Amino acid sequence: MGINGKKIFIECSPGIGDLVVLSPILRSLKGKYPSCELTIMSRRNSLRVIERLPYVDKVCPMDEGKAKIIKGMLGQDYVIFINYKPMLFALAKIMGISHRIGPCKDKHKKWGLCTHYFPYDEITPNDIRQTDYFMEHICEALNIPVLPYSEQTEVSAPTAQEVRCAKEKLEAKGYNGEHSYICISPFGNTEIDLPINKLKETVELMLCEYADEIVFLGGRKNVELTQMIKELSSDRLIDMSGETTLADMIVILRGARVHLCADSGPMHISSALKTPTLPVFTSGNPHRWAPRAFCYPFSLYLPCSPCKDGKHRCEDKKCVNNIKANLIVQKMKESCDNAMDGKY
Repeated sequence: MGINGKKIFIECSPGIGDLVVLSPILRSLKGKYPSCELTIMSRRNSLRVIERLPYVDKVCPMDEGKAKIIKGMLGQDYVIFINYKPMLFALAKIMGISHRIGPCKDKHKKWGLCTHYFPYDEITPNDIRQTDYFMEHICEALNIPVLPYSEQTEVSAPTAQEVRCAKEKLEAKGYNGEHSYICISPFGNTEIDLPINKLKETVELMLCEYADEIVFLGGRKNVELTQMIKELSSDRLIDMSGETTLADMIVILRGARVHLCADSGPMHISSALKTPTLPVFTSGNPHRWAPRAFCYPFSLYLPCSPCKDGKHRCEDKKCVNNIKANLIVQKMKESCDNAMDGKY
């Protein structure tokens, strides 16, 4: 019987990447316990990346008011919080939910907000993959054995209308479909991004080494990126940053030959789409965050990496300053070759 027939509510916020990482876990849960009902809570825009997956029964936007959250948690058998949310813990207790599980600081356990506590980890240990971390905690919360799962993540498939809309946006920017294209999503977190001068050197070399057009993606316009594209003055550079919806991004990344990116949500999306993905890790931890399928992380793997909290604590920043454009482009070539050979 296990959790068959049970209603399970899982908070996973705030980022898109976390939800994509969660997808194989949800698929495994539904495969083992097909009659359980899975409701996922996160921010509305983030939820779009998984809400159409066949094993996600419902979604609950956490940024649209308490009424939506109360409606989402009502009647649940299990409420599982991946992150520390004391106000929502209290709400779940008031609602009388019998199983309330989440991380909690020791000084707050006296309030009895949860029926079971995860260890309170402000930082996931560096020696554990994020997917394993999620799986272990969720199975612990449900009192079931840790389930095996596939390495392949998934994202919601765009509709036919969304596909047309994304292609029209590309065409409006000058892409005529005659050549293949490479995607670049250069910015995720300011502490771990590739600096603009390194990005410029890399793009200059790519323009020499590849005949592809290059499409830039990102959640918002970046002044430095806009200036860089202007200085390079190539009609093969297409700036879509700040102009795409999540569905647009999925469509565009699905059609790319390769995706060069930061350690960010787009990294997880393109890997889930089986597009060869080359994330550049500076101070971040590829062992923890890099997807395992269709992903070829680039890192100098210095003895001091990853930094504490993933942030630079030194002045020379060797993990950034020692990166060379030719190393990234060489890794990109290897990524494309491995993908063609079916290796990942």
